[in-house]
Amino acid sequence: MKQAIRALAAPLRAAVARQLRRLWLRTGTLPSSIRTARRIFLRHSIAACLLGLVPSFRANAADGVPPALFPTVNEEIRRAAAAAPLKMQFHGSTPAELAAWQRGFSAKLRELIGPHSPPKQWKVKALSQREFPDHTREELLLESEATPRLPLYVLRPKSTVEKRFPIVLCLHGH
Repeated sequence: MKQAIRALAAPLRAAVARQLRRLWLRTGTLPSSIRTARRIFLRHSIAACLLGLVPSFRANAADGVPPALFPTVNEEIRRAAAAAPLKMQFHGSTPAELAAWQRGFSAKLRELIGPHSPPKQWKVKALSQREFPDHTREELLLESEATPRLPLYVLRPKSTVEKRFPIVLCLHGH
């Protein structure tokens, strides 16, 4: 780690020294303000990062050290889901056990969510409609006074023959 910091600091120190020398030659004085030196340092730090001088941002071919990798949001969600305890998981095998589990699950869900009932009346706003080769997509917005707005898509299949299509209900996941 110390070598990486030294490797980063050396070109930056040299760049700042060159900039200060130019300033000295141009004006005959060194900057009295730390702000100027800081601005020069930051400018060269950004340039060093963009040019790949920072070893942690690129693979170092000499020692074969790969760049530091951080988990993506999806990887982090998968990790958290895999580690989450499933206390309410269904382990039964009969309809009676399923009915008992559903009652317990519903009670726990109501306890966690709190009192909630959907609005009696929604206002529907059509935002857009887009035609695709096999379907039409309508973007709607449901609004109510006591509830956050709910965006949704209505996908209507196109058919050249008189054929009925099944309805699929897709619920958002939060």
